[in-house]
Amino acid sequence: MADGLSIILSDRQVRSVFVNVFGGITACDEVANGIKQALMVLGDQATRPIVVRLDGNAVEEGRGILAEYAHPRVRLAETMDDGARLAAELAAEVEILADDQQADDASKEA
Repeated sequence: MADGLSIILSDRQVRSVFVNVFGGITACDEVANGIKQALMVLGDQATRPIVVRLDGNAVEEGRGILAEYAHPRVRLAETMDDGARLAAELAAEVEILADDQQADDASKEA
């Protein structure tokens, strides 16, 4: 999980990440622990919003793990539609912040 998130977050065009999991074979608590461990490994590299939607086997445990961890970049979504909508909204906010930063950098260079 850490390697995958690291690759995704290293792409400057990525504005948010949406993790949508139906826990069938792999339980949601295992996925949540994987996300938690990945974020601990990534540390300051986790700079973009991460929306997580879990459903299926051990879903309450998985949501509880992420809620208790309370990482400032992680937001939980109840449904796939809600997760996609939230990821898009957060991506738009990140884009606005990036545009503002570029404008500030350009004015400092001038």
